[in-house]
Amino acid sequence: MINPGTLKLRIGGLLQSKLGGESARGIIRTLSAKSRSRLLELTRELEAADIYPELMITLTYPRDWEGAISPEHAEALWQFRRAWGLMNAHRYRPKGPGWGERWAELRAQVRAQLRQLREVGPDGKKVKAHLEAFRKRFERRFGASWGLVWKLEFQLRGAPHIHLFLWNCQDIDPAELRAWIGRAWAEVVAGSDLNAYFDPQTLALYDAYREKGGREFAEAMLEGMGLSAGVWNHIRAGTRVEVIREKHWGYLAKEIQGGMKAYQHAVPRRYRNVGRWWGYWRYKRAGWVQLLFDLAGASMHEVKEAIVRPLEAALKTLPKACKDFKERAKAMLTRFLKTGSLVARKVDPDGIITEGAYGYLTVWGQAAVNAALEAL
Repeated sequence: MINPGTLKLRIGGLLQSKLGGESARGIIRTLSAKSRSRLLELTRELEAADIYPELMITLTYPRDWEGAISPEHAEALWQFRRAWGLMNAHRYRPKGPGWGERWAELRAQVRAQLRQLREVGPDGKKVKAHLEAFRKRFERRFGASWGLVWKLEFQLRGAPHIHLFLWNCQDIDPAELRAWIGRAWAEVVAGSDLNAYFDPQTLALYDAYREKGGREFAEAMLEGMGLSAGVWNHIRAGTRVEVIREKHWGYLAKEIQGGMKAYQHAVPRRYRNVGRWWGYWRYKRAGWVQLLFDLAGASMHEVKEAIVRPLEAALKTLPKACKDFKERAKAMLTRFLKTGSLVARKVDPDGIITEGAYGYLTVWGQAAVNAALEAL
C-alpha cells in the first residue's frame, strides 16, 4: 500500500490456527500502542505533504475541573463529603443507647454516596462537546483556512487538557489569538457569557485587593461579589498559545511516546467515556493505492522483485539516525523470505504458517516512496 509519504507492506495469511471473530471493545483505560502508532503515521504523512505545525494551542480546565465537566459529579461529591463528615462526627460522640444503630446507618449512607460518586464520574463526552463548541467559535472568529491535529492528555491532578497543532494559519495573529482565546474557552466550559468578569471596575478592584492582601484576599472579594474565583483564574490561565518556528512534528511525536509523562496517557480512575484520544480537522487524508501480488505460485525471484527489493530501496533513503530501525526492518524481511510472514510465531515442520501469519512494515518519507516505485 502506498500513499504520499508512507510505504507499507502488509502480509496476510489464511492458514491461521484461530480465525479472528468480532471483538468487543472494552472500557478504554489508556492510549494504546496501536493508536500511538496511527498518530505517528499521520505526522509522517503530513511531513511528506510538506505540512508542519505553526501554532500550538493548549486548552486546560479550571481548578474545579470535575464540576466543570460533570455538574452531577460535583453534587455527588458534596453529598459524599457531607455523609463522611456526619459519620466522623458521630465517631467521637459518647457511646450510649442507639449509638451502634446510628453508626451503622451513617456508614450505609457513606457507602451509598460513594457508589453514586463512582457512577457519575467526569464524562469524556462533555470534554468532546466543549472541544466541538470551541471549534465553532474559532471558525467564526478566524475563518476556515487552517487545519489542525488535536491530542487529549491528562494532568497529574487528573484533569484532561488538549493540545491543538495548527498549520496554514499565517493569517492568524498570535497576539490577537491570545487576547481572544482565554475568554472564549472559559465561556465554552462555563456554558454562559462572562461579561461580569471583564467589568473595568471589577478588574481594578481585584488588582487593588491583591496588592494589599494577596491572591486569597482578592479571591475572597470576588466570591463576595457573587463571582467565582475558579472561573476568574481559568479565564487568565486556562489557555496557552505558542508559535512553533521549527519545521517538524517533533514535539507531538515526543508527547506520543510518553516517556517521563507516560501518566498523561492513563485515564483517571473515575473518568468515563474517554472516547478518541486524537483527531484532525480540515484535512483530508490521502487514499491508499493498493498493489496486490498473488504469491501462491510465485518463485523466490519474483517475491524478491515484487516486495523485498522495493522495501530495501526505501530503507536506503532513511537517515543515519534510523540505523536501529533499518536493522530491525532487514531482519523482518529476512524472516519473510524464510517463513512468508513478517511476524510469524509458529511454523510447522513443512514451513506452513499456523499462527501469526500477518504483519506490516512501514517506511516513511516521500523519498522512500519514490525509491520503492523506481524499484518496482
